[in-house]
Amino acid sequence: MVVSLSANKERKFSYVEMSFFKKWYDVQSDEIKGKVKEFISEGRLEIINGGWVMHDEASSYYKHLIDNMRLGLKFLKEEFNITPKIGWFIDPFGHSSATSHILSQMNFEQIVLTRIDYLEKRYRMENHNLEFIYDPFGLGQNIFTHISYRHYNPRNKLNDYIRDKTITLSEDELKSICEDTYKTLLQESDAYRTKNVLLYYGDDFTFQKANYNYENIEMVMDYVNNNMKGTMKMIYSTPSQYFKSVFESGAEFEKHSNYDFFPYADGPHCYWTGYFATRANMKGLIKQLGLYLNITNRLLFEIYIG
Repeated sequence: MVVSLSANKERKFSYVEMSFFKKWYDVQSDEIKGKVKEFISEGRLEIINGGWVMHDEASSYYKHLIDNMRLGLKFLKEEFNITPKIGWFIDPFGHSSATSHILSQMNFEQIVLTRIDYLEKRYRMENHNLEFIYDPFGLGQNIFTHISYRHYNPRNKLNDYIRDKTITLSEDELKSICEDTYKTLLQESDAYRTKNVLLYYGDDFTFQKANYNYENIEMVMDYVNNNMKGTMKMIYSTPSQYFKSVFESGAEFEKHSNYDFFPYADGPHCYWTGYFATRANMKGLIKQLGLYLNITNRLLFEIYIG
């Protein structure tokens, strides 16, 4: 990613989980670390969420959620002097009101979700309500919520092309991909209340050969911007840039409170609920360890202030 962002100043990238980022960052040269800080200051590398991992929202104890976020945010503050304002929870199997509440208490302003029940997602699409103001416990602690139209790795011609570095396209094939992308984004825009569409591209492990991925998407962007003028414009963006555009649109959004997004089903008879009951012994040990951690924190805190 450092090589790819250095090659083209228009390119942008967003990073979420600090556990893997810190493993990589700690062994880099001062030159590479300097480039990372430069990209962050320019807004071309945007750190969102910032927790150690994108934590599970169903079975985890709330204090463990706080500790997970605190560990990653502490690193970001000390190393880059940044504090993310956007939560990014696109892969937990259902979403809890507790997570949104905790993030709002940490001064997060927006959160992005993906895995909600397929029937609710369909209903929200039909009512242009995939974005709304979420007050998790009805206490006036609002967090603006965006729910993705599809999964985080939508299966379409565009994503299949971006992922595969071996594909060489003819002019007709490129046109077909761009026309398919246009129809897809037009459909997605109807489910939201502004003219801005947040396009996810890539998939797990996609950016191991990042230059190929960027070069592929840039071919599509150039074709759309040169041949579909006045109907659609594709630009590199970041979540914060997207939300800025949404808020500047002047659109009004509904408010929802006092409910979560459980249980999660991604299709008929496909409920992802096994994790509520599995690995009881491991979960018990985690709770016990968490209790010891909490006791230690309290002892240290009381010794410090005493």
